Amino acid sequence: MFNSFLDGTKSAIEMAAVANATGLEPQDGGLRFPPSGANQVSSICVPEADGGALARSGTVEVISSLDRSGREMDNDLRWGVYVVFEAPSRYVQDRFADYGVLTDSTGRFGALWRPFHFIGLEIATSVLKAGLEGRVDR
Repeated sequence: MFNSFLDGTKSAIEMAAVANATGLEPQDGGLRFPPSGANQVSSICVPEADGGALARSGTVEVISSLDRSGREMDNDLRWGVYVVFEAPSRYVQDRFADYGVLTDSTGRFGALWRPFHFIGLEIATSVLKAGLEGRVDR
C-alpha cells in the first residue's frame, strides 16, 4: 500500500476508475503528474494548446504536490480532490467571476477542490452499494 502512493499505482487505478465511470480518457502516454498547488490547478490542468499541461481536454490527470526539484508546492492538494472545467460561454465565465471560482488568466477555465478525501469512508459506501444493491453511482 505504501509503495502504491510513491510509484503512482494508486493514482493510476483511481484515474482509470474515474475515466471508466465518466467517459473521460486517460492522458496520452499515461499520467504526467504536473506539479501544482490549489491556486494554479485551473491554469495547469488545461490543454497544452491553452497553456496547460494536458494533451487535450476531456481527460484525467493527477497533480503532484512536489515541484520538479522535490520541494513542496504551496497550497498543495496532497490529500484533496479537484475538478477543472471550461466555461462554454462568456455568460458562464462572468458567473465564475461573480461566484469567486478560481480561474486561469483568461477566465475560461475554472477549478473547484476540497482539501480532503474521505477514502476510508467513501470506499465502504461504494462497495456496499455495488455488492448489496448491485449499483454504481456515477
